[in-house]
Amino acid sequence: MPLALRALRRLFLLAATLAGCGGKLAAPSVETSSVARAQLALGDSFGCAVRAGEVWCWGSDRQGGRGDCQDGAPCFPGSQPPRRVPGVTNVVGISAIGSQACAVHGDGGITCWGQAVDGMSDCIALGFTCAIPPTPIAVGGAAQVAAGGRPSCAIRHDGSVACWGEGNLLGSEDGAPTTSLTPQPLALALPAVQVSTSIGGACVLTLDGAVSCWGYHSAPVRVSGFDDAVEITTGGSATCARRRDGSVWCKGYASYDAFPGAAYDPGFQPSVSPIPGLHHAVAIRTSTYVRSFFAVRRDGSVMHWGECRSGSCADGATSLDALTTLTSIDHLPRVLPALAGTRELVTNGTTTCVLGFDDRVRCAGEEVGDGRYDPHASLVEVAFE
Repeated sequence: MPLALRALRRLFLLAATLAGCGGKLAAPSVETSSVARAQLALGDSFGCAVRAGEVWCWGSDRQGGRGDCQDGAPCFPGSQPPRRVPGVTNVVGISAIGSQACAVHGDGGITCWGQAVDGMSDCIALGFTCAIPPTPIAVGGAAQVAAGGRPSCAIRHDGSVACWGEGNLLGSEDGAPTTSLTPQPLALALPAVQVSTSIGGACVLTLDGAVSCWGYHSAPVRVSGFDDAVEITTGGSATCARRRDGSVWCKGYASYDAFPGAAYDPGFQPSVSPIPGLHHAVAIRTSTYVRSFFAVRRDGSVMHWGECRSGSCADGATSLDALTTLTSIDHLPRVLPALAGTRELVTNGTTTCVLGFDDRVRCAGEEVGDGRYDPHASLVEVAFE
């Protein structure tokens, strides 16, 4: 094909692409990320939901996660329903981890509450107050927040990232973790689309589909193999990315390969590998501590692989033995019929909550919100006032 014709063809294809996208090239952005406007969040022992711009939480308040129980007493919605977190309004997104929760407001502000808003995990031993009431964080123009054990991070509308708390890795000369209560900028070559935090580290997704991660003693390093990503999730055992084509790729302990003579082999994936049999994903989630992974698909169905604990897969399974909360192991992704019609999903490893297309919030596992301590292997609706 002559050079002139090839150039003309490229211009035609570009014009068609722009027209099909309303004049803009289709690309992920911080505003379109599936977690930018998250309406559900789970900490270790509490859950929260955004309802009409306000935050309602249920579960235990042992370390201030709910912000409304007194004297460290556990509170369950069976005896008192989910309560509104006072002073936290105009909320457009929420995040939680451990005993801390953070909310993004419509004006770009951020408020955090619970244990260790400053990012310090052992706050009692270090002389900090654990049950910190809702506290503004000095980040302006925020579009997304990721509450973290170490650190917490926020993305602004312009794609810049700021982090605070212990281990935010923003510049100690000896490489030791640093602590800053004031959000500090994270140096990135390109604007960020999403940040995902866990206990002891974080990962960031940039506009080019690349993923970079860091821990206590390193600056962000690009992870080879995570290409063309549009969403990431990181936990204590693995990091996964959803690609533009709906496939899911993971690195770490994200596979379970059965072998003779043992119940299962938690296989470590040293390189980024695809999760077989998983297609058309629109959201992915993992937990901080448990090797449990979920994918929400375009039709609202949910697939799971890894460990199910405390009935968190909502499949009616009971514990495999009396010594653990393990109820089942999915070596390959399987559909969870009870979670059909899911718009949003969160998990902490022992509880899974879903927001349905019908706007109902339902949970399975430990913190289901019915006033009882015993885990539930089936979904229970959270009843809001």
